[in-house]
Amino acid sequence: MSIKISQNNIYKITFYFFLFTLILISFPRSWSLYPLTVFLFLCLIIWTLDFKNLFNGLIKYFFKIVPLLLYFLIQIVSLLIQKADIKLIDERLMFLLIPVIGFPFYDFIKPKNTLTLFKAFIIGIVLVIITLIIRIVIFVYNKANNELPFFEYAFLHNYWFFSSHFSFFEHPTYLSMKLIWGLFLIGFSINGLFSKMQVSVIVLMFSITIFLLASKAGIIMWTIFILFFLFYFIRKIKKRFFKYLILINFGLILTIGTYEIALKINRIEVFINHIKSEFARTYIDWKDLDQRTREWYCAL
Repeated sequence: MSIKISQNNIYKITFYFFLFTLILISFPRSWSLYPLTVFLFLCLIIWTLDFKNLFNGLIKYFFKIVPLLLYFLIQIVSLLIQKADIKLIDERLMFLLIPVIGFPFYDFIKPKNTLTLFKAFIIGIVLVIITLIIRIVIFVYNKANNELPFFEYAFLHNYWFFSSHFSFFEHPTYLSMKLIWGLFLIGFSINGLFSKMQVSVIVLMFSITIFLLASKAGIIMWTIFILFFLFYFIRKIKKRFFKYLILINFGLILTIGTYEIALKINRIEVFINHIKSEFARTYIDWKDLDQRTREWYCAL
């Protein structure tokens, strides 16, 4: 009985460290590694307390972690083929350690706990956004003091508020993907995560931040997200004519409006002008049209 009680307490402590990891995961990467290390250590202890049952459970649900294990093996093969430094495998170990060593924790999670973890992840992003806004305002304010009034300087040098200037902790595209993932979590769990007022504020905050990050992939995914949930909410309209009329009109307005707003962002304007100039040529080199097209070509 004492072992069961101690194991249950370990589960609870493990849950809180994983919760803390999700809150910090959008901050500098090293911050979240500390609670994650404690989380994995506690999971190892649970493995030693109930190895037989957990191993049988791991075999039973093995298909769920196969994709992550395959990804890890592909990384190893890639390093060997390229004769790269084997130390690079350290980061890839997460794809092996977390699903295997952390398995006891996943078996412990209940639906209510899952919502709590989702909420922790979203709250962490909200804290990151607030931190980034405060940081960039202070930064621009200090520069403006030497030249112009704050608002005048901010208007003339608005590029400081976009892309990598704004996203200090990680690449803008990575943060924008976390924002999109957070929006989908809110969308699919709208009745269990936050109040309607909180959802409105968070969705607005995330949406504005995606444009500040100037991530093309993020803005495209945001547009798809809004259209998806528009269709989700109007699906109950019985008359198909009105349903599709609303969807088409709103879709066009959203797409055109998003495009026009995105054009105001210098980074995206440069990209679109580059693509236009490439299309204006007599011969279009589809492979070298952009860095992404080269990556797609190599992937194929």
